Amino acid sequence: MSVVDERTLGPVTRSRLTLRIQPTDGEAFEVTTRVAFPTPEERARIKVGKTIGVRYDSEDHRRVVVDPEQDAAD
Repeated sequence: MSVVDERTLGPVTRSRLTLRIQPTDGEAFEVTTRVAFPTPEERARIKVGKTIGVRYDSEDHRRVVVDPEQDAAD
């Protein structure tokens, strides 16, 4: 839903992502999380409107991790 780059230090960019997560077995929810991208190439893969893989705690939806290894449809 949104991506805001907060800080860049060398090749690392820390960004604040607001995501809309649609579980396969439940209602969609929104969450904001911070991610440190180790390279500019990794950061460039994240764009508003693109679908990305995430992992989340089903008991606490505030606990979300962007999972670049997980396949997600565009």
